Amino acid sequence: MACTWKGCGNTAAHPQTSKSGEVWANLCDQHNAELEAALMGGSARRILSVWVLAAGGAKKMAERI
Repeated sequence: MACTWKGCGNTAAHPQTSKSGEVWANLCDQHNAELEAALMGGSARRILSVWVLAAGGAKKMAERI
């Protein structure tokens, strides 16, 4: 399965799940590390930005929601 990060085609190895257990993203090693770094010490703006990128971009995220 391909990484869901917008514009990435690497192999995904890190499923991201919601509290209800739904997989909302599958990330490669690089983008999983980027998401984790933002969650550990990023600003709210950065966290929201990587969250949207991880979900495939704003359009894909809006379609899913």
